[in-house]
Amino acid sequence: MVSRNWQLDLITHKYVWAGDLRSVGYFTNGLKFLKMLIIDIQALIAKMSLEDVKERLVEII
Repeated sequence: MVSRNWQLDLITHKYVWAGDLRSVGYFTNGLKFLKMLIIDIQALIAKMSLEDVKERLVEII
């Protein structure tokens, strides 16, 4: 993801977003893209470290 002055926090399995409305759109589009690819993120986390999963997702997106 492009890092700007936007903030995303995961709090009790809910996404809380602070910042520009464009950032919400980018985040939504990213999630839709991952859903279309049918990527099982939980399975990836079980197989590799969280940092490796993050790197892979950045490559995919």
